[in-house]
Amino acid sequence: MADYAGAIAERAGDGGLYQAPSGSDAIFVATTRALLRIAAMSPAVAARKVFVIGDADRMVPQEGSEAAANAFLKLLEEPPADTTIILTSSVPGMLLPTIRSRVVAVRVPYLPDEAVRGFLSDPLAQAALSANGWSRDTDDAVSLAGGAPGVLLGTADASGSAERAQRILAAAMAPDRRAERFALALSAGAAKARSGFTETLDALVAALHREARKSVEAEAPQRALAATLAIDAVDRARTRAWANVNPQLITASLFDDLSRIFHG
Repeated sequence: MADYAGAIAERAGDGGLYQAPSGSDAIFVATTRALLRIAAMSPAVAARKVFVIGDADRMVPQEGSEAAANAFLKLLEEPPADTTIILTSSVPGMLLPTIRSRVVAVRVPYLPDEAVRGFLSDPLAQAALSANGWSRDTDDAVSLAGGAPGVLLGTADASGSAERAQRILAAAMAPDRRAERFALALSAGAAKARSGFTETLDALVAALHREARKSVEAEAPQRALAATLAIDAVDRARTRAWANVNPQLITASLFDDLSRIFHG
């Protein structure tokens, strides 16, 4: 409880802003057991209890923890009358099927650029970006956010991830850059292997969303369709990344998929 109180105090002190977990973080059975204990208690200072489990796709099934897993599923299926449980995930396809079957899915759309600008104009957001070493102007930040400003706050290397994503996209969309594709695949995950690589894939999804919107505005339906299919290919690559598949193999396979999508 002391750790929990400390986390709440830190988040309140930061005005509600907080860093995303690193790519190596996970939600283990001990956390689930703690949640079950607290859920059984009556709230002391409010009418309801609300649990928010961020990045719920990071829940790790563990051998010998079947009782805790089943109890958590029972809690999802029949929570106490005074309890609300919210799971969040940017890759809902990676949630366990037994969890997906017990929740109501609510898709949160990407924010429009003007809303992102409003968020970035807040002094707290500006201070958080400065702490992350962000030195670019607002237009660059809006572009890199791709409708998800948390991307800029979740990593100190947001601009680096976006630049790597742009290099991957440019190499995939050009028909004559095979050597560059091999070089990018071999360098994938060389530093901060899992978290850095998944951040690049997240930035690539954002870049493809922008490409799809630009194509629709330019009345280029085939290009918009290709960008949409490419997003699905990157989502599959992200699933493999969370399964600890080698980043170099994932990138090489992704280039094959993107090449077929963009060039037939």
